[in-house]
Amino acid sequence: MILNKCLQAFPAPTKGTHSAAEELCRNDGGTLVNIRSVIDNRATSVFASNHNLDKFWIGTFCFGNDTSKCVYDDYSGSVSDYNSFAAGMPLVTGISDGCVYMLATGSQAGRWISSKCKTDESIGSVCEVPAYMYDPEYSNKNQCSYFDGYCYIKQGGEISTMVRTCSQIGGFPLSIRSKRENDFVYGLNSNNYEDLLLGATRIAYNREESVSKYAWMDGAGWNEFENIDISADNSDNDARACLAMDRWTGLWKSVYCGTVYNYYCKVPLPPNPAVDISNCNSTVLMAPAVITSFGYPDNSSPPPCTWKIATVGAYKLRIAFKNGFSSGVTVYDGDGNNIGTAIYKSIVAPTNYITVVQTGRGQFYADILPY
Repeated sequence: MILNKCLQAFPAPTKGTHSAAEELCRNDGGTLVNIRSVIDNRATSVFASNHNLDKFWIGTFCFGNDTSKCVYDDYSGSVSDYNSFAAGMPLVTGISDGCVYMLATGSQAGRWISSKCKTDESIGSVCEVPAYMYDPEYSNKNQCSYFDGYCYIKQGGEISTMVRTCSQIGGFPLSIRSKRENDFVYGLNSNNYEDLLLGATRIAYNREESVSKYAWMDGAGWNEFENIDISADNSDNDARACLAMDRWTGLWKSVYCGTVYNYYCKVPLPPNPAVDISNCNSTVLMAPAVITSFGYPDNSSPPPCTWKIATVGAYKLRIAFKNGFSSGVTVYDGDGNNIGTAIYKSIVAPTNYITVVQTGRGQFYADILPY
């Protein structure tokens, strides 16, 4: 986990094709990494460098030379609020050269470069995928595949068996609620040569428009996400009132309900534990920032923890502590000099960079500001 994101690094092929990198991410229900702040950018660059990547594709595409025309791969909008393009970038001359990669090494590390989507350069990839909790109860017994809080377990049979089979293992028939989930399920079925039955049935048919209306068997809202192939045979045929994912396209189409198919049950996993917000042992944080003992406000934090905090320009840093008397926290300036402990409540560093080290087990909360 990097800044509460689950990241995966893939080495650079001989030729760096953006579409191949996207496919790697989609197989795990993810996208190329989306970067929304200077802290994200720094942490992702260090992560990639630590995995021996010199450059890597990121989840951004540009339709023009203005950053307002550069958008995230996860459909969340433009990168106008934050970007790290190198000088003169983005430089887009055609629809095929709006892909973006980041440099992870050298003097330009962290800078974004627009590029042709098919290039002879060796470019790796960093994916951002949904986090999950490891649950041996399912992974050891049922060949579980994880996505966004659910365990996907493969079964087979007619649709009439689906509800009973899934309920026996604590789950329910597969519903698909997002593009990312659709990509994930499509990846699960990529090694098969048959369509995959979905947990949906037709509930109405509009003859004037030749359009079927479906409902998920688990009660999920149909309008959350829809991926019907309108070019497929979706005629008003009672025998074809079931829905399947096409093996080749990932689109959905009507199929015969009496046919035996593979399908997946979704089993809810226990909720993930509360996210630790301490930033313990993270990469460099930019002030203003907050750091805490691990698991704060729990007072049984396991030492040691180290934090590195910086600010820009000629600013100094001020760190103020709360509940830090027994925390065993020491603050060092940019030259490595001991400049105080949490007992002092607040400390002003003479430099724009500090290191904070905790060796005790007490809890603390600290606020760091440019000064």
